Amino acid sequence: MTEIASDGRKLRQATAQGAAFLIVQSFGSRVVLFGVQLILGWLLTPDDFGRSALAATISNMAWSFVGFGVDDVLQQRSRAIRFWERSAWLVAMVQGGIGAGIILLSAPFVEGVLGVPDAAGMMALAAVALFIASWSVVPAAKISASLDFKWLAGFNT
Repeated sequence: MTEIASDGRKLRQATAQGAAFLIVQSFGSRVVLFGVQLILGWLLTPDDFGRSALAATISNMAWSFVGFGVDDVLQQRSRAIRFWERSAWLVAMVQGGIGAGIILLSAPFVEGVLGVPDAAGMMALAAVALFIASWSVVPAAKISASLDFKWLAGFNT
């Protein structure tokens, strides 16, 4: 029995095309991130670059709480995604709030214990960015469930 994707393609073809798009997207994202790091290293002072790296590290740790499993649940229930969408969005928002809270609560620790002055402002920006990024969990899962990997690659980039 041959499974058919939502747009009429064979599932094997859709998967192969999706894998190709995601490989290109992953490579492109890494090239862009490498370039950004080079530019930041050139523009920022060593102290500023260190603060930026510390804020990014804490933000990445907090990001592990955002969308934790929500996208997987939506993808597994792709045919009934419309029934789960609102609940998944609410869970993603709560997780984003928790992640942002972790970043904000860690700012005094970073400034006091680790001796990084002026980290609170950068940490606050990272918290806001994390919360806004949590808005993308449900749309990304919907795009992935529809097997529209070309759009997903662009969305992720």
